[in-house]
Amino acid sequence: TTACITALDKVLTKDVFPRVTKLGDALAAGHNKIIKKYGLRACAVNLGANGTVFWRKKPPTNYREWLDQDFGAFWRYWHMNLNRGVIPQAQCYDEQWTVSALHPQKDVDHMLEVFDEIGRAMA
Repeated sequence: TTACITALDKVLTKDVFPRVTKLGDALAAGHNKIIKKYGLRACAVNLGANGTVFWRKKPPTNYREWLDQDFGAFWRYWHMNLNRGVIPQAQCYDEQWTVSALHPQKDVDHMLEVFDEIGRAMA
């Protein structure tokens, strides 16, 4: 309980959320730029601290649309990240990153550099 209270009082303060959202939005925008650059059938979205690359042209709006994506491409992307030292969320199709209060911009930049390599390889 003490750890939770400390996290809420000292780490997850109101001033952290705009910065975390900004980094998450930068990840999604950067992924989308790379997706467009290589003509991949994918799209990236971010909501607050959490984001994902969906392997379909548009973000899904319901479960049927969510099922209509290239899960083979997802697994290639997931393993290619892992092989380059970027660990996406633990095998989740709908959330590959969670930005924390401790992530700096250089982590976002690194993740996008890795995705540029992956995009080129998957094109």
